[in-house]
This record gives sequence, C-alpha cells and structure tokens, in this order.
Amino acid sequence: AAINLPARETPLSQSFCAHVVKRNGPMVIEDATRSSFATNPLVTGGPCIRLYAGMPIHSPSGVPIGALCVLDKQPRPEGLTDLQCQALATLTAQVEQLLAMRMLLFERDKNLEAQTALAAELTRALHVDSLTGLPNRAAFHQALESVVINGHPPCGRRAALLLIDLDHFKQINDWLGHDAGDQVLRDFSAKLSGAVGGGDFVARLGGDEFGIILRSAGDDLQISSAIISITERLRSPATY
Repeated sequence: AAINLPARETPLSQSFCAHVVKRNGPMVIEDATRSSFATNPLVTGGPCIRLYAGMPIHSPSGVPIGALCVLDKQPRPEGLTDLQCQALATLTAQVEQLLAMRMLLFERDKNLEAQTALAAELTRALHVDSLTGLPNRAAFHQALESVVINGHPPCGRRAALLLIDLDHFKQINDWLGHDAGDQVLRDFSAKLSGAVGGGDFVARLGGDEFGIILRSAGDDLQISSAIISITERLRSPATY
C-alpha cells in the first residue's frame, strides 16, 4: 500500500525498504543525497526521495517480510522526533497484528474447508457402497422409510419394491477370483442404474443383493412391464 506515492513497486536493486528488511531494524536517512543512496534513481529522479524512515514488518513467526516507511522530498537533518519514531513503530506493530489476524483467519478457513470436506466424506462413506458407488443398505432403508411414511409417490401412483440377487455369484469368486467378482458387481450396478428411471432408487444391500424402489410405479401391469424391462437390460454378459 502507498499514500501520495505514484510508484506501487520499485526494483529490488533500487529499493530502500529492501535494506530495512535485510538489516531487520529501523533505518532513517535524513538526506538521501548525502548518503550511499545518492545515485539511486529514486533520489536523482522521481519521486526525488530525500528523507527516508522505515521499520521492518515481521511475519507472525518473526521473519522480516517487508517495511513500513515514510518519505519526504525535503531533507530533514534533524531526522525524526521521538514522537514520530514512536508513531512509526506503533503503525508497524498494527500492520503486524493485522497480518497475524489475516493468517489466523486464513488458517481457520482452511480448517473449516478441511472439516467440511471430511464431514462430506464421512457422510458419503455412511451412505455409499465403496465398491459400486451405489447407495448402501442404510441409504436404502432411509429412502424406503421416506416413501412409506411420507408418501412420496405422486397422487394416484404407487411405489414398488424390488429385491434382486445374482445367481451363482459365489462360483464366480471361487473360480475366477474376487477381482472378477468385484468387476461383475460393478458392471451389474451400472446396468441396474441405467435400467431404471431418474426418480427411482437403486442400492447395493450387501454381497450380491440389490434393491430398487420404483417411486412412481403405476398399476400392476406397469410394474410387471418395468420388471421385464429391467431384467432384459441385465441379461447382457459382463466382461472381465
């Protein structure tokens, strides 16, 4: 930040403040034209610095990271008064406190984001089957309870509950191994999800057992038609 100074940044090679940071202490130059900075472009040209007074700004860990300074185009052979030095030190301390607060707020926000992400992951773990990505038994029970208690199907419609398992699934695990069995379950889950409507609910209940809630099933004929359609979609072979 700068007040009454057109330049927002200066090259490091020309910077007065860089010397303050390097020495990690206050620096007061009463007349830059009579100092080692006499040939500095900031002295020979705009902003024509004569007086410079700077205090290092420290990070919360105590590392000097910048400087707070005051400049004048007129030299001040007497330098700064004790009151002015104290004011500069007080302002610097306030800047350091603000930086520390910003760091604390930043860390707090990071912790909140991490906690939110962890809570979301835990919620997902409690309600999602890790192998297939389908809702698990707990999520299925919640969905079923919602339909039974709250009556979610639209007026004049019915809900239907379908329970499905895979025949001879144990033989796949025994003959081809569990990797093959897992692939079959993932493939079956994908087909099952694609065989129902967007408003229906599919879950893996455990092992080779799956459940479907048709939330807007209609009459017995429509339910039978839906079951036939789902069964046909599931007949295609799984690849491994």
